[in-house]
Amino acid sequence: MRVTFINTSVILLALLFAACEAPRKNILDPKSPDHPYGSISGSVESYTLSRALENVNIRWNDGLLRQNSDNTGSFSFNTILPEDGWLYFQKDGFFPDSVAVSWDNRKAISLAPVRMNAMPAVTSLKIFSAVLNKPGSIPSNYFFGIELAVTDEDNDIEEIQWEIPALDSSGVLKFDFSDGQYKFFSNSTINRNQFSEVMLHDFFLTLEDQFGRQVSLGNSRIRRVISDEIVCSAPIGNIIINSAMPLLQWAPYDPGFTHTYRIEIFKRDGIFVESTPFWTHENIPGGLNSFQMDSPLDVSEYTWVVWAVDEFNNRIRSPETQFEYRP
Repeated sequence: MRVTFINTSVILLALLFAACEAPRKNILDPKSPDHPYGSISGSVESYTLSRALENVNIRWNDGLLRQNSDNTGSFSFNTILPEDGWLYFQKDGFFPDSVAVSWDNRKAISLAPVRMNAMPAVTSLKIFSAVLNKPGSIPSNYFFGIELAVTDEDNDIEEIQWEIPALDSSGVLKFDFSDGQYKFFSNSTINRNQFSEVMLHDFFLTLEDQFGRQVSLGNSRIRRVISDEIVCSAPIGNIIINSAMPLLQWAPYDPGFTHTYRIEIFKRDGIFVESTPFWTHENIPGGLNSFQMDSPLDVSEYTWVVWAVDEFNNRIRSPETQFEYRP
């Protein structure tokens, strides 16, 4: 009797191969042509530095499908009906973004990196008063100033405006390259009554970027106007001095709050005074009423003033006084 042995392992391999090559009729199989779902994958990064953004909230259309990007900025939706729609991206500190998705008979879409633009953030804001006292009976001049420090990772700030809606007043802050702040200083004289009106209202700050988007930076107001006058005591009255580094003195001053001093010395020719200080020194402790110059004067006529500045940058300036240096 002849016995035939069948290699079962060969048969199993053949059956397995046949199963792999058989049409995919299971609609739950992602590779089946009848599988109803598609997939979308991509990544999210910062606009300028292209750094991966983690925990970006991403939602599909009405938001029933949503997830957060991982620590590489990547995301993937695998159970989406392949109908055209939108992906929406949100993350604190960034402008919201969105991407239109068109399937075009595809079942898998890989998106180009989505680049989210960082929102500017205020790190410091000072809105302050400035009082310029004049000699004799000449009325004081009142001004206001704004100093604003903003961080912006994408460096695409176009303009920053201030506005007092109640007074129909507005202006534009200018960037100061010396310290990286945005600044405004009112250049028209305001009398005491007008300034009292300004103090009643908030200043509102708005930033516009290079894409035309506007961001509210908040609001604040002037908190104090310093009224106690500060007076220079030496050298004054066009006196001629022969010390190249004189001791500058002013009357004892106690406004009742923490303050520092700032001294400015300007060259002059008769009545014409240069606009830029020849020498200046700031953050002089409030307990002092004199300060020794630390660099020599040129032979010239001079005008000098001393400012008192509080912790909020409010300030008052002494009346101008003059001296002349001749060695």
